Amino acid sequence: METNTRGLGWLRVWGAAGACLLVAGLCSIGTTAPAVEGPPLSGGPSQPDGVVADLMRRITEAAMLPGPLEGYVTQVVVQRPTLGGAPEAGPTKSEFMLAQGEDSRISGLIVSVSKYAFRCQPKYYAVDDVWFQVTPAGPQEPSLRELYWLDPSGAERTFSFDYLADHTAPGSVVVSPRPGRALYLVEDALQVDLGLDPGRVRYWLRRMAEADPHVALGVLRQGLECVQVAYGRSEPAAQEVVEWICPGRGYRCVERVQRTHLAGGRLRYLHMVVDEFLHVAGSLWVPVTSRMATTDVNPDGTTTAISQVVTSCGGVRLVGPEEAARSPLLPNGTIVRDADRRYVLGQDTSELEARLRDGQLPPPLPVPDLEGVWP
Repeated sequence: METNTRGLGWLRVWGAAGACLLVAGLCSIGTTAPAVEGPPLSGGPSQPDGVVADLMRRITEAAMLPGPLEGYVTQVVVQRPTLGGAPEAGPTKSEFMLAQGEDSRISGLIVSVSKYAFRCQPKYYAVDDVWFQVTPAGPQEPSLRELYWLDPSGAERTFSFDYLADHTAPGSVVVSPRPGRALYLVEDALQVDLGLDPGRVRYWLRRMAEADPHVALGVLRQGLECVQVAYGRSEPAAQEVVEWICPGRGYRCVERVQRTHLAGGRLRYLHMVVDEFLHVAGSLWVPVTSRMATTDVNPDGTTTAISQVVTSCGGVRLVGPEEAARSPLLPNGTIVRDADRRYVLGQDTSELEARLRDGQLPPPLPVPDLEGVWP
């Protein structure tokens, strides 16, 4: 059977000090590729007048889609178990379904996988999401499959596959009055703006604009020349946020650190870093491999890993309106039988799941050092 592991190179080599295997069509963060058109931002090492507004405008413009976009995303989530049932500070949905017993843990941790296919364009999205827990014995039953789409009224509809005991219906639909989880799935993974509220790109831009940020130009980060943006917040808790935005990668965020001051002197770090980008078309770049970690630093200097998420995008491409209208959105990992050929549509995660069951978990991100970074 043919397999498709495009965009999953990191799954095979993540034990090698976080190295990534590049596959055809991908661009590592340090290589040369088409940059975004337009004059450079001007100004010195301290914040010049108008630079923040100009930067926000460029981020907004670069995040807009030129047409329908589709692709596949796989996320691995590793979390601490808790005595209370649900994992602590976990980013997964349906946390109450995660088994907590010792026989369900891998290396003492709770591991889950979300695989979804998406199709989106300005003011619209559809997502087919399959989610399951990985245990030493295999996928934990039951797995979940949910379909999300935005209806003409702007409400998010969610279809859950569930044959009810007292009915012949194959599932049920829940209607939310506004865009919800699926919008976050698409915009967080791709760093795109679908022109909907509450959007993720817009969320970070609002935070930046409200905080009077300090901007430094020409800062090297992850091998790329970036605009460094640092700002603080006091509500609901004291926070420091530093983002590195790369003009040469469509004004995408290459790395973000959010440090929150918790009760008792603890510091919680939310750290996101992009390892690979894909140039789709024009100024449209999307992260192909990214990692995010939540870590607490205790007053005595010890650290507690709360959760980590590794995200891989594959098969991301622009599609024509006719193709988008005629072809259905099929789940990530669907087996296709075509005459004497069999192949996987999207991302084949069989090797990934075997490695996870064997205890080969993604290495944790180190706690970022903001010394010399925070103004």
